[in-house]
Amino acid sequence: MKLSTEKVKQILDRLNKGEEVDNETLFWALRFCERKTNRFPRAWHWMRRVILLKDQIVNQNPGLIGQFVEAAWCPGIDEDELQSELNLALTRAIDGFEPKRGNCWSTYATWVLRRASWKGHKLGTNHLKHLPLTEFCDPIMDEHVKPHPEIHLLSKAWNSARLDDREKYVVYGRYLCQSKKTLSQLAKEINRSKERVRQIEVNALNKLRDAFEDARKEELVLVG
Repeated sequence: MKLSTEKVKQILDRLNKGEEVDNETLFWALRFCERKTNRFPRAWHWMRRVILLKDQIVNQNPGLIGQFVEAAWCPGIDEDELQSELNLALTRAIDGFEPKRGNCWSTYATWVLRRASWKGHKLGTNHLKHLPLTEFCDPIMDEHVKPHPEIHLLSKAWNSARLDDREKYVVYGRYLCQSKKTLSQLAKEINRSKERVRQIEVNALNKLRDAFEDARKEELVLVG
């Protein structure tokens, strides 16, 4: 599908009017806006359009996550944690889906979510497996125990990720403090809904992950 700036504006106008736009068109518009964002990084209106389109795709496909929450839940698993993991998986699916390949979005997303639901017993750590957050919060004091080899990279990532105060509060409460907090607890503390806290968490972790990878690449360049 060939799109122009004017065509994308028309699609966004339809969304603003509450009209439904099919998933394929949304993805073509999203990729177009992402290319513009990469080309003009200071043109914030393109980034806002990227965020709007991603949110629309998530809101337009509520059944994708709902079916896996119900199917994957079992005693001992926090439903909020399960939904948080699946939301992260859906975000990865949106980033990885390419409409030009001719694949069906719902099929692709279902495959990604199924893989995430299989990891239900390890919720809360899968999406952070490359980020040594625990050691960042509680550095090892025993000189005979080696800390995580990339702990210094996370420190750089934390400083360069540009997390706002609310994002830092949520990440700290969810992963860094000794008594990990649930989405419900944080929602009450910052006076936001659980869904909003989940969105803040997803955005913050994506920022940290990107900053962590950038710090890793910089170190490889310096070492090389």
